[in-house]
Amino acid sequence: MFTAFADTARYLYGQIAPWARREPGIHVALIVGDGGNRTTLGGADYDDILTTEVVKDQAFSLELKVPNAETRAAMEESRAMMKARRARFDSAQALFDDLETASRR
Repeated sequence: MFTAFADTARYLYGQIAPWARREPGIHVALIVGDGGNRTTLGGADYDDILTTEVVKDQAFSLELKVPNAETRAAMEESRAMMKARRARFDSAQALFDDLETASRR
């Protein structure tokens, strides 16, 4: 998840990191311009965040692909929301509720 606002990024990291480690068992990172970086992997240096998994696995941990139709639609939706200066959810809780509902489908 990307945002241009450090305070939003810190808030989202604080809300998402514990859940991400507990539920799907994935790592997340916070990278902000003022250097207040954090990650559930342990390192906080920008280069450490980007390379820890690559070094550990001796491979990229994801396959890089051209975005599929669903991803392209989500990107377009995001651009339209930014242009209109509106959010899809009224609160972080509404976002989490939607994610929870979607995970049950």
